[in-house]
Formats: sequence, C-alpha cells, structure tokens
Amino acid sequence: MFISTRRLLQVFALIEVMCLAHVSVEVVEAQNRAIALRSGIWETRTIPVCWENPTEANRQGRDWVQEAVTETWQKHSQLRFMGWNACAAYNQGIRIYIEETWPHVKGLGKHLNGIPRGMVLNFTFQNWSSSQCRQRTEFCTKALAVHEFGHALGFAHEHHREEASPACQKEAQGVSGDFKITAYDLYSVMNYCNPKWIGNGKLSALDIVGLQTLYGAPQPERIVGLSGALHFQLASGAAMRADRQGSLYTMTRPYPSGTLFQVFIINHQPAYIYTFGFDRLEKTYRIFPHTPAHSAYVDQTRSQLVIPDEAHYVSIDDTVGTDYFCVLFSHQKLDFTMVLQRIEEASGSFFTRLHTVMGAELVLERNIQYAEAGDIGFTATRQERGVVPLIVAIEHTQ
Repeated sequence: MFISTRRLLQVFALIEVMCLAHVSVEVVEAQNRAIALRSGIWETRTIPVCWENPTEANRQGRDWVQEAVTETWQKHSQLRFMGWNACAAYNQGIRIYIEETWPHVKGLGKHLNGIPRGMVLNFTFQNWSSSQCRQRTEFCTKALAVHEFGHALGFAHEHHREEASPACQKEAQGVSGDFKITAYDLYSVMNYCNPKWIGNGKLSALDIVGLQTLYGAPQPERIVGLSGALHFQLASGAAMRADRQGSLYTMTRPYPSGTLFQVFIINHQPAYIYTFGFDRLEKTYRIFPHTPAHSAYVDQTRSQLVIPDEAHYVSIDDTVGTDYFCVLFSHQKLDFTMVLQRIEEASGSFFTRLHTVMGAELVLERNIQYAEAGDIGFTATRQERGVVPLIVAIEHTQ
C-alpha cells in the first residue's frame, strides 16, 4: 500500500503553499531511519529507463524529466540513464507511468527493477489543492522527478532521520533506509522540511556527496577522441553481464543456441560505428550498417543504436563454441566490406586477425580507459590513430 502525508508546506517566495502528499513510496520494514537502503543500491552504473504510456501529448513532460535527471543525478556521478523510450513488456530498469495522481515509487533503488508502474509521475497537476504547479508545470515536473529518481537510486527521505526536528519526523512515510552516508541535510532534495520545496529540484552539496559515495564521482574531463558503451539485454529483459580481461569482455555465463538478445550501442562522441560477429567457423557476420548503402556515421552525441533494431533480436546460432561480437568505433569512414573480407582471409585467432587487418589504425591500448564494474565501454584520448574495437566473447552451448 502507499502512505502519503496530507499536510501543507510553507515555502519561500516561489511557491507559497504546496501539498506534500505529492511524494510517496510503498512501505517496507526497515529497522533504522537513515538516508539510503543498502539492498537498494544498483550494482550497475548504467540504468535503463522507459515510459509505459508515452504519447505526443506528454512528450514535453517526458523531455523535462530526462533533462532534470541528466543535469542532477547523472551529471554528478558515474551513472548513465539509458533508453527513455516506450516500454516493452520485457523491459527492466525504471519503468515510469504518467498519471494524474501523487508522484510515487513502489520501492527504493534496484527494488524497482522491471516493476510495472514502478515510478508514477504527474505532468498536469489538475487535482492538486494548490494552483502553483498548474501555473509552473515545468518547475514542478522537474523538481518532483529529481526527488523520485533519488528514491529510484536507493535514497530514503532525509526527514526520517532522528536528527530531524520532531515536526519533520512526524511526516515520516514510506521506505526508511538502513545506513547513513552523510550528516543530516536540511537542504537535501529528499527532505520535506527543506526551506525550498524539495530543494527546487537541485541537489545539495551533501546530496552530491551521498550520490558519489554510492555511484562514484564523474570522471575528470579529458580530451576525448572516441567514447562508447554496450549493453546486452535478453528478450526477457534481463541484462547479460560481462567481465573484462584486458581489452576483451567475456560474458559471465554461457548461453544456449537460439538465445535471443538485443545490443544497445551508446556513442558518447560522434563516430562511424560498425558491428559484426565472428564464430568458430571463422566466418564474419555483418550486423550494422546492414548494407554498404546504409550510413555508419552517428553524429548525435550520446545517441543510442539498438541492434538489430527495436522490433527484432539477434539469435545465437547452432555452432557451439565461442562467438565474438565486435563494434568498431572510428573517426574515419571504413571500407567495412573489405575489413570483413580480410578478417576471413587472415589466419590465427580473432584478435590476431583483427590486428593484422587494422593494426595501424587501432588506438594503442595504453590510451584507452575501459569500463569496469560489469559495464562494457571505453574512453580513448584524442590521437592520430582512430579506431577502437569493443569485443565481447559469448560462449554458447546446444
């Protein structure tokens, strides 16, 4: 069930009176009141987000939410929220439903993973007792989204803590945390008693400390030449995890023939992107671009490709053994057909063939920083050489 407060908040100049019932979370038991729920912390730094009922009418609100989350929780951490498309039945991650009701979540952190209507947001505020949000829909949409995404990352209400004033503690509702990260923060975006209504949707200094304690600080700004990431997802919606060994990522478990999956390719810098497979029969399989007539250039920073496309899946064939899934991120246009042909004609392991064919063009490994902690990705500094391969080994059985 849900618990909401019904008291009215007095806030400073911008919003005079606002009903605090607008933020709530489903109740679970927790022994201590604190800032975060340990079991809710996401292991991954890449979290899928999708919309359960997107329409043209709510597009503006969806854009505001994505912008607000990107400029707060993502900007100040190593987190990356991917997708932001319409939900399919199998989608994992944070599933958002848009409804004229009190915004809320059904749990904290990864307990929302794949839960239908795990987060509910309001873009119109027609039934609210105060008219302020109807007059300032962008402000309220963004501020409430930042608060609810705080819950989605595992942060509980700050006013639950014993250091809060008795009046604030009376407003305790929803899921409590079970460990403290920072000192009590009156100005937290997660604190109902913040003198600015939920911090005006802006993270406080201690919010950022807590965020970076759990999810890391952003990487220092670098002169980036190429940067990208991959996310493998089964048709069921479950993520396919991989570990890194040098420049090779290997799936943590084998998969049987016939397994269906999609690959999300995220490019952080404009680049030419080429994708192909290589199996134990020493054959290459062109995946993207589909034909020489299709362009491989992706010019929109942080854009996402779905392989093979949003409506179809890659299927693991009947050739038992190790398959290699390879994505080439390149500054320059490649003769992809010729690259594939020469890889087949070369001898040795897949790595030997790739370096034989493209060695002079590959960025030196010492200039590439690979992703860790279950993610698949890289950042390469700018230099004359202009191709970085992301290679994932998939072992499969009958």
